[in-house]
Amino acid sequence: MRFRAVPVLILSLCGMHVRAQEQVLEWMPLPGRYSAALVRPALPAGASVEYRFTEKGDGIWRPLEGSLDLTASPREERTYTIQIRGSEGGKRFEGEARYVIDRLPPPAPSISPPQGSYEGPLELRLASEPGAGIYYSLEALDRPSPGFRLYDPARPPAMDRPRDGTRAWTVTAYAVDAAGNPGPVSTGRYVLEPAPKGPRAEDAGTASAPGTQAGSDLEYRVDRKYPGSAAVRFAVPDGGRVFAAVNPPDSGDPKYYSELFASGREASLEVTAPVGWTGPILVRYALWKDGALALAPGAVEIKFSFEDPGQAPPAPPGPSVLYPPGTRTVLLSWEPSPFRIEVSVDSGPFKPYSLPLSVSVPEGSRGGVLRYRAVGPGGAFSEVRSLFLEAPKQPTLPEISGLPEHGRTNREVRPRAAPGTVVRYEVSTEGLPPSVHPDSPLLAEGVSFAGEPGRDVRYYLRLRAYTDASREASGSDERFAEFLVDRTPPEPPRLSAGSLSGDSEEDRIVAFEPGEGSIRYAVVEQGVPAESSYREYTGPVTLEGSADRPRAYHVYAYAVDDAGNRSETLGPVSVRIDRASVYVAPWGNDETGGGPRNPLATVSAGVAAASRSGRRFVRVQGDVRLGTPIRVESEIEILGGCDGSWEPVSGGSSVLSAEGETGPLFVVQGGSLALRNLAIPVERPGDFFMAESFDGALSISNLKVRLRGAGELVVLRSRNSSIEILDSEMELAGALFARAVEAEGGSTRIRGLRVRAEDALGYLTTFSFVGGSAELSRIRFESRTSGGFTLVRGRGMRLGIRDSYIKARGSGFLEAFRLEECGSALYAVSADLQSGGPLTFASVEGGRIDILHSTVALRSAGASLLGLRSASFRLGNSILQDDSGTGTLLKLNEVVPRGAVVRNALSGFRTYLDGPVPAATLDALNRIAAPPDGLNFQETFRESRSPGSLGLPLLPSNSVGLGGAYPVGIPPESPGSPEPARRNVGALEGSP
Repeated sequence: MRFRAVPVLILSLCGMHVRAQEQVLEWMPLPGRYSAALVRPALPAGASVEYRFTEKGDGIWRPLEGSLDLTASPREERTYTIQIRGSEGGKRFEGEARYVIDRLPPPAPSISPPQGSYEGPLELRLASEPGAGIYYSLEALDRPSPGFRLYDPARPPAMDRPRDGTRAWTVTAYAVDAAGNPGPVSTGRYVLEPAPKGPRAEDAGTASAPGTQAGSDLEYRVDRKYPGSAAVRFAVPDGGRVFAAVNPPDSGDPKYYSELFASGREASLEVTAPVGWTGPILVRYALWKDGALALAPGAVEIKFSFEDPGQAPPAPPGPSVLYPPGTRTVLLSWEPSPFRIEVSVDSGPFKPYSLPLSVSVPEGSRGGVLRYRAVGPGGAFSEVRSLFLEAPKQPTLPEISGLPEHGRTNREVRPRAAPGTVVRYEVSTEGLPPSVHPDSPLLAEGVSFAGEPGRDVRYYLRLRAYTDASREASGSDERFAEFLVDRTPPEPPRLSAGSLSGDSEEDRIVAFEPGEGSIRYAVVEQGVPAESSYREYTGPVTLEGSADRPRAYHVYAYAVDDAGNRSETLGPVSVRIDRASVYVAPWGNDETGGGPRNPLATVSAGVAAASRSGRRFVRVQGDVRLGTPIRVESEIEILGGCDGSWEPVSGGSSVLSAEGETGPLFVVQGGSLALRNLAIPVERPGDFFMAESFDGALSISNLKVRLRGAGELVVLRSRNSSIEILDSEMELAGALFARAVEAEGGSTRIRGLRVRAEDALGYLTTFSFVGGSAELSRIRFESRTSGGFTLVRGRGMRLGIRDSYIKARGSGFLEAFRLEECGSALYAVSADLQSGGPLTFASVEGGRIDILHSTVALRSAGASLLGLRSASFRLGNSILQDDSGTGTLLKLNEVVPRGAVVRNALSGFRTYLDGPVPAATLDALNRIAAPPDGLNFQETFRESRSPGSLGLPLLPSNSVGLGGAYPVGIPPESPGSPEPARRNVGALEGSP
């Protein structure tokens, strides 16, 4: 629904006499001509103001409270002159303004060309009286109207049709004059189609205005309803219609007369005036007789008084309802009324009616309920009336399946209408058939077009959907279809180079012998995304090998004749080209060549052979021995879990046995090493380091590491290197000191890593970073330590961790994050921490930390969430729980800035801020650190029962945090992928 309002202008009142210490008033709206106006002067605060009408007023000064509702009767022009006087403190002011209320609507717009049938495209031209604006709505069944928009003669609306069908358009228009009066609605219906029929014959003329004749007086009475209101009741003879004009400039001109609402044998005219305006009002009336207005010689004069008690106005008569054909829109308009009309659609609020309404009733809906009422000058409401708006029953465009995709086929064509729809058709094999009509055949289950063997048959179809199968049903626009049926397929393609099957290290050539029509082929390569689309064959195709990776090809081909018939498919013809790999298998021998038929026995021998020959891959089949420690200075990828064709199997892995080796097992010096689909178990009585990288790159995926030792255990140590760990597992046990990753400089990216360290560990620092950057995501960590635990220790680096889970238990100290001069961000991190010693979720000295949309449960006495020293931070949209009831939310040595702690769900903390400006209560925390629209709140949590987050606190179903997250702007994990919307407080979106 759309409402239009006359603009409100504020200008200084002209012609006001201003004395010493008097103020110049401003009026809203600017004095002038309007269809209705709520007038008030812009007054100083605390001013005492009075008003009176100087023309046709009772001269009484009255207090001004609110706005003056200036109105007039339908088709009347009424003038108001208002005087204002008042004072505020020692200042006085007075003024005068003149308003003209003009209720004479403009005529309905003219539309050209006349409605009818046209070829298209077609422009519409609209016209009305000078100075009037024209609003129009243009709609077709598949082109919904955006509502009424202002007509621009320089850019007239245009209509078109699809090349494969017809399209019916409906235009609806009305004019609004300079005073804001809407006029009657004009409509036009146009059909754009081939072989158009032109304008409709019945639209050639235009109806003329009714004439007048002399009439006689009618009996009437005047009822005083409430101050400033009266009703003239006319006695109506049988079958009569009464018209009336209020203060007409020319009582003989029919344009000033409006038909009165009649109930039984009585017709009523309601007239109103603002308090203090007395009139008089002169009412002329007429009786409709023999197609003309029979004007009464007499008139009714009304003067208003303001002593009677007020009453509610009568309910307005029903609106004019128009269902434009071929659309899903209902148009509503009311005749002009002396009272303000308010309208509500369905359960929406009442809004003032000023211009015709366009209400959309979508396809499939049951309709809508329209409610309306009148509002009197004093603000009293009439009885509310309602009207049910039925959904227009319109057919959808025909939806047809089963037609040939490219317009040609060698098979029988069976077009089918969408389930539940009624479609009729006309068919021809000699050009476009006639238009579809209600007697055309139904597109039923048995309709098919088979063509003829050995002959081309071209079919032309016109299709139209109907609301039902009856002859009276409404039809949609038409759609056209054209296709050719040819029943002779060509022969399949033949390879001119013979068979391509087998293994080779050289490039291979694919060529086809010439045949009927064209050849389309597809080459699908294993190890990369399959290319399933076929391409046109134009000459020999080279299948290239690669020094970087093996390439396996499958070649398919089929022939297509000129009619579109397809032959049987040739293929697959397979070939494998591999000059990038060395092969290792448990049945191999390190003295052989390292090919797929004579593999090596150890991985170290395979890496040495690959480095000597410049090859990249070491392919491992089955479980094998490592051999000696491996040193990499070039680009090597060890790929385990290969099957009999030496391709990796999804989920498979190869176990590398490293018995007797003290480590490190892998050393990267300036080169690049990738470990894929491997499992490495190591158990040592002393210290052990698994891998090291210096000024190089180490990439790990689907790696399972299980280390047990009595001294110091380190999985990976690097300096100035690029480290990537994807979808892997690490298990550490039995050590006094243990670290998963220790990196100095360079960049580290970890995604999908699971770490378990729960068996006989003393001290554990999972990740240690000095300088460089680290991005961690989807980490799942579980530990139990007797001495101490730190998940991430960082100094002078950038850290990002998101979508991760931390569960740590211990009897010593526990500090999940220890950061010095770092820029760090934690997004959607879940932590369940319990310790018998000191417990701090994050200790930060210098730099900055952001913790957003996270969930943290602290389960130790005296725990702290954040310990900050000379560091900035932001803590938002998180679930934070202290089980002990003795913990501190924030310990810091600087004043917390406003907005740093926003929309968190809190439970159990004894102290919220321990610092220069302390906070012992939630209210104090919010006053100091929360923005006004992002206050933190106390919550009683429930516990998660999901295996992946068992025991973590969750929001209850009635929490304000569900759907109430503060907009904090989490950057996406990947620049090209948008970050999923997070609407809830906490790390878990939804309730597991």
